Amino acid sequence: MSLTRFFRNTLAALSIGLIALLPLPAMADDELPAQIIQVQGNGSITTQPDAFSVQVSVQTEGKTVEAARNSNSQKMNAVIQRLKALNIPNLNLKTAGFYVSPIRESERMPSPRSTKTDNIIAYRVVNQLAVKLENASPEALSTYASQVLDTALAAGANEAGGINFYLSKNNTAQQEALELAIKQARQIADTAAKAAGVRVTGIYNMETQASYMPLQRSYVGAAMAEAKSYAPTPVETGDLEVSASVTVRYIFAQ
Repeated sequence: MSLTRFFRNTLAALSIGLIALLPLPAMADDELPAQIIQVQGNGSITTQPDAFSVQVSVQTEGKTVEAARNSNSQKMNAVIQRLKALNIPNLNLKTAGFYVSPIRESERMPSPRSTKTDNIIAYRVVNQLAVKLENASPEALSTYASQVLDTALAAGANEAGGINFYLSKNNTAQQEALELAIKQARQIADTAAKAAGVRVTGIYNMETQASYMPLQRSYVGAAMAEAKSYAPTPVETGDLEVSASVTVRYIFAQ
């Protein structure tokens, strides 16, 4: 036997011996592949919103910043006081923005605008107020929304928009839709298991998702801020469709 072949055989024997001495990896029962049925369930209900939000603003102009700001402050204070005087339960008022900007000569020039002179001729102040109401009865919600808009506009607000009807955190509609989705998922899993000759024994994991959307757009009729007397602004809250979906992986056994 050649010296090269002797060393080759010796190394192979040593390798086999070392492998035999290494411990084999243990596989616990809970690491075994699970027998899974994956199903998806969906649930939806139709409900009415119990909350709304809207933004009203006061925009004023003046020859100086002080003049524009003083005029704005007087009008916005009147808006806030009139809204508070409505005594609507849970009505929340919050300043959403305050802006001061110069008005330049070019803004008031007809097109084409001249860029030779662009002097500041006045100042603009905008104060934005976010109004929110939650946990209101659906029957009263549209009435409250109309009162807020009309009162703010009559008190001096000259901009309003972004009205939104939604579900408050305390609303149980999403929970109800999710319960329907989970029940449907279990029914599908039981049906599939029975057809396959097995039975569902537990849940491996679960993923849920819930959302809602208006079935019709909320509508706010045209309101007249300058009018001394006007009919209440018509507001239709509409219905909401609350939907939920769930993906469940069930464990099954013979």
